[in-house]
Amino acid sequence: MAKISRLELEIDQFVLEHPHGWGHDDWLGFLHRLGETGQDVSNADGLGRAVERAHLKQTLQACGVAGLGPKRTKAVCDAFPSVYHLRAAGPEEIAGRAGIPQSLAESLARALQ
Repeated sequence: MAKISRLELEIDQFVLEHPHGWGHDDWLGFLHRLGETGQDVSNADGLGRAVERAHLKQTLQACGVAGLGPKRTKAVCDAFPSVYHLRAAGPEEIAGRAGIPQSLAESLARALQ
């Protein structure tokens, strides 16, 4: 099992604290908090992508769709950059881009409405 870095733990904690998203001030506060703990915040765009991916992963794990285990969750996270983009996609696009069965994509789309 891969070791989780301090940064990954901080990102997961931030996402848990903001399950419905975050605003600009929340984001700036998070970057400040990371900087105070010695994390490199010079690549804010990269950090933003990591936070969006963590948010997507946590959302998928919480949605309770049968058949959406770790491998398929990773496939969906690899195919879509954020919860917003996943919600904007139809079941056909989800199935095609993530390589998951159409029926699972339909259940996932319904769960994320």
